[in-house]
Amino acid sequence: MPVSFLKNALSALVLCTLCACTTTPEEKTAENAARPLDNEPITVAAAPDALAEFERTLEEALVSGDSDLAAYFAEYVLSAEELLNFVEKKFPGKNFTSADLNTVDTPSESAREIRYTLARRLLREGQWAKARNYFPEDLLPVFNAYVSAIQRGYNPKLSDTERARGFWDAALIVRNDGDALFLAAAGPIYISGGEWEENPILKLRFSENLANAEERSRVESRDISRFVNDRRFRAAMLAQNAASLLPNNDERTARLLCSAGVWLRYRDPKTADAFYKSVVIRCPQTEIGQHCQDLRWFPPTLAWTDEEAWSGATEVDD
Repeated sequence: MPVSFLKNALSALVLCTLCACTTTPEEKTAENAARPLDNEPITVAAAPDALAEFERTLEEALVSGDSDLAAYFAEYVLSAEELLNFVEKKFPGKNFTSADLNTVDTPSESAREIRYTLARRLLREGQWAKARNYFPEDLLPVFNAYVSAIQRGYNPKLSDTERARGFWDAALIVRNDGDALFLAAAGPIYISGGEWEENPILKLRFSENLANAEERSRVESRDISRFVNDRRFRAAMLAQNAASLLPNNDERTARLLCSAGVWLRYRDPKTADAFYKSVVIRCPQTEIGQHCQDLRWFPPTLAWTDEEAWSGATEVDD
């Protein structure tokens, strides 16, 4: 199997790279190449009465504290543009912090909740400039760090090594804080052993015939897959982006691929296997690649931490 094929093989695991953020309108090519897995479909505008009913249900859910129902309508039923317009109309202004979670003021908590939901959805769809306006203030440092890293990754003016470092930095941020940045509150829920299940509120709306035809059509077109809520998968795809810019038979390349595979080996063994194959075929002359080949899998433990993978230890743990 040609090495060049394996260098790009992992890219076929996803339809596109996750959540790209670009600096200027001129870089739309990079942005389009990195749309999130839950790309917003082209949606025919709802009739005014239908949209008004959706918005009314969402507002009632927020005011009554029914966060599950509110998340369902915000994530599945309204389009991103409709949700943004709803938030600006009903909950404009203040950028709430996590301290507001402890408030007994229901309107204040409702505003914080729906604005934060909007922020994550916009970021998942690559609209980082808009998303920044709605993230809680205490999350802006990690948000800014992610945006800075992903911009470096997609900056064609930088060297391949500098771009790879940007993608790797973004991968580490997503590995640790991906839920805070991207989680779809009404999306699939991880159970255990690599198993996911549909969110209960979605199943309830359909099984009890609570959803009308317009609502069903919108929900079915949204297609929020389990990968949307798997921060390890998101991080691993960014690590693959980084490794694709680095040379073969390089210890750093092997470390990055091996680290990403370890992130997924229990949660998503099929994708982890693709990383294993990439390590042993792209980096067979490295100590890491040879050791993985001997084991026919990843080492039980790694001799480097995630933070050290870029320039840290090269020895493997037997």
